[in-house]
Amino acid sequence: MTGAYLCVILAFVFIILGSPTFMGFGLLMTILAIFFLDIQPITLALDLWSNIDSYTLLGLPFFIYAGSLMTEGGSSKYLVDFINTFVRQFRGGLGMVVILSCGFFAAMSGSIIATAAAIGLVMHKFMKENGYPEPLTGAIISAGATLGPIIPPSIWMIVYCGMSESNVAKMFMAGFIPGILLMTVFITIIWVILRKKEISILPPASWSERRAAFIKGIPALLTPFVILGGIYGGVFTPTEAGAIACVLAFFVGVFIYKGLNSFQRIKDMSRDAAYVTANIMILISTALLLGSLTSRLGIAQSIANFVLGMRLSSTSFLLLLCGILVFLGCFLEAFCIMVIVVPLLFPAAHALGIDAIQFGIIIVFGLGVGQLTPPLGITLFTVAKFTNQPSAPVFRAVTPLTLGMIGVMILLAIFPQISLWLPRALMP
Repeated sequence: MTGAYLCVILAFVFIILGSPTFMGFGLLMTILAIFFLDIQPITLALDLWSNIDSYTLLGLPFFIYAGSLMTEGGSSKYLVDFINTFVRQFRGGLGMVVILSCGFFAAMSGSIIATAAAIGLVMHKFMKENGYPEPLTGAIISAGATLGPIIPPSIWMIVYCGMSESNVAKMFMAGFIPGILLMTVFITIIWVILRKKEISILPPASWSERRAAFIKGIPALLTPFVILGGIYGGVFTPTEAGAIACVLAFFVGVFIYKGLNSFQRIKDMSRDAAYVTANIMILISTALLLGSLTSRLGIAQSIANFVLGMRLSSTSFLLLLCGILVFLGCFLEAFCIMVIVVPLLFPAAHALGIDAIQFGIIIVFGLGVGQLTPPLGITLFTVAKFTNQPSAPVFRAVTPLTLGMIGVMILLAIFPQISLWLPRALMP
């Protein structure tokens, strides 16, 4: 077990030193493989490649690129305009518009940052002009963005399925009801917060205004139905859906909404999407190899045996997982947490009879909470930056929404039927 102890110690050293995740864990794996497991460097390199030579993971770059195309192409503006015509007359209506728009945009992009940018850039100024406190505006946008990886299609879900060899279509389906539940909780909290604040309440839209907004928004509104309907109708696989999403987003952005109006803009956006994809892919490959090495060292099995020895129920284990994810989310970014948690705790979850899809939903929710909690809170910092406000007031304002999200995550841990009912009913 000397190698196992060294593995844990080195992992924490790399994290504390703030080294890039793939570099830190890559060096760690090299030491373990060569000095403790007698694995040749060429074998290590071949394993790194074979880990991402996967049809499931092929969908990842497609959905990342589709999210970028939708953000830059202008779909979000027409989506927001349509939803705004139905809920703006309620107290806190613009906050509700943000949440509903984020939920709908999430069904097109699957990216938390893309969702934050696409909806936040459209809504921030509008909310500020109508009397919404600026920190609360940033908080609502940040919380709404967490719907990006929860409501399918989801980049985080694809990564998890690649690491755990789970069914992507079932994973996507399992996110529907939890995502809608989280949207409902967010909207309720926003209404409670704003019910006594002095904010502008806009007049209700006429049906002619709604009809005009609907006609303009048809391309944006149809995209998620084409993508998800095609997957569950058996027309194409999730990977093929990603490619189709790219084609749709490009066509809409160039020829209909004309947000992609220059070659240089498309070139820059494509480069950024490729950079993000490369970073995620190398993390996935590293995580899968780390899981293989820790399995050979007996670490994962030791953890599974330890958990079984504690005689935890599956519910208790999932609640413990919730706590671990919330804690790690304060200090580590999402993919780093996934690299650590999935290889080490997935075998324990399997030993307790926990469904891999349920385990994945809790992971995704926990990573979402980490986007809102200090001192890291990457999504919240991003929103604070592009809305030009200090992060501390936004962290305070987002606290009720963060607690609401934690509450939903705990509810999912106690009642797994919430997330598992739909995939079991439609994809037995």
